[in-house]
Amino acid sequence: MIRRVKNFLVWLWRRLPDLWLTIIVAVILAALFSAATLTPMSGAEAESVQEFISSYLAQDLATRIFLNNFVVALIGEIPFLGLPILGYVVYNSGRFVGWHLAEFGFNLQMVLSLVFATTFLSGYGLLEFMGYALSATKSIQVSRRLAKALLRKERVDGGRVVEECGATLLAAAIFLALGACIEAYFIESLTLPKP
Repeated sequence: MIRRVKNFLVWLWRRLPDLWLTIIVAVILAALFSAATLTPMSGAEAESVQEFISSYLAQDLATRIFLNNFVVALIGEIPFLGLPILGYVVYNSGRFVGWHLAEFGFNLQMVLSLVFATTFLSGYGLLEFMGYALSATKSIQVSRRLAKALLRKERVDGGRVVEECGATLLAAAIFLALGACIEAYFIESLTLPKP
């Protein structure tokens, strides 16, 4: 049993994207999210997002958060388009958080401190950004491989690409599931009353 687990972990590790590129992408996504909190959404835009989120997350918060984040990671793995779409989603998430904090009366100087404390020190933000970054990094690698193959008029081993993308999604799902559990606990325990 232990040998099977070890073999699985070795198999998974060999198929994951480059670790350093993943960390760089995670830092860029986290910086984009943090910067976006300083440009909050307009009231009407944010209220429509709030309504959707409230209805969507009404049942089983952790599962819904995980499914939402997994869909984002899945989209983030699309070659050529994944990273820009993922950046757009992360930026707008940051804008929504910025609006939410402004609604509670926090000024811009406090927003970054609060975002850092809640998102990164609680751990769920780090886990989510690593899950997203794994998908985005695999998108970059597959895009590069496809571009090289097109320029050289070579064939790409589609089976290997699918296997690597699946392994990356599995690893991303683990990060996202842990992050969703922490985020759900955090939301349920620290829900602030609306002023």
